[in-house]
Formats: sequence, structure tokens, C-alpha cells
Amino acid sequence: MFYRFMAVVPFLFCASASHANDYPTLDKVSYVFECMALHGGESYENMYQCACVIDNIAENMVYQEYTEADTLIRLSQARGERAALLRDSPQSKVLRKKLTDIKASAEKRCFIPKVALPAEKSAPQ
Repeated sequence: MFYRFMAVVPFLFCASASHANDYPTLDKVSYVFECMALHGGESYENMYQCACVIDNIAENMVYQEYTEADTLIRLSQARGERAALLRDSPQSKVLRKKLTDIKASAEKRCFIPKVALPAEKSAPQ
């Protein structure tokens, strides 16, 4: 009986670990590249920090919820009546806020610097 239990124990740990971090590798890599582009380009430090952020997001949101929230955030920047349907729904606001809060917390934890947008240059006169 004891040996049967010991044979099952490793599978229990694997199941819980994979459930907590079941994001597809391609989506994680895409997130890291996009994050690095926003924070100064490709470097080992940026890669490590951005990978840390997506891992923190994966610990706090299931993948389906993350993809929905990310899509809603990207679509919320669109203009027009159709975009307003997605942007203004109560579920959309809750889901977008959850992702932005988790992401902000993860960026602090992973030491991601704030993005400073360059000032617009005035046209020469």
C-alpha cells in the first residue's frame, strides 16, 4: 500500500505545478519580446525581468482569463461604437482591471522600470 502511495505522489506535484502555469510557451515568449521592446530592448536583464512578470501573471490568472483580458485591453483602445460595447461592459472593466492590477504588482516585484514616453518634438518652423 505504501509503495502505491509513493508512486502517485510525484504525479500530484506535477499536476498542481502544471495547472498553476499552463500558459503556452509561444504566448510567454511573445509577451517577453513585447515587454523587452517596451523597456529598452533586448538584454539579459530585460528578458529576465519580463519573464518574471509573465510568470507572476500566470500564477494569478488562468490562461483563458488572461487572453480575454489582454484582448479587451487591446480592443479598448479602438474607437467607435463597436469598440464601446466591449470597452464599457461591466465584465470587461472588471477583467481589464484585474489584469492591469496583477501586471502592475508583478512589474514592481520583478523590478521593471516605469516606461517614460518620449516627449513629442515640435515641428521646425
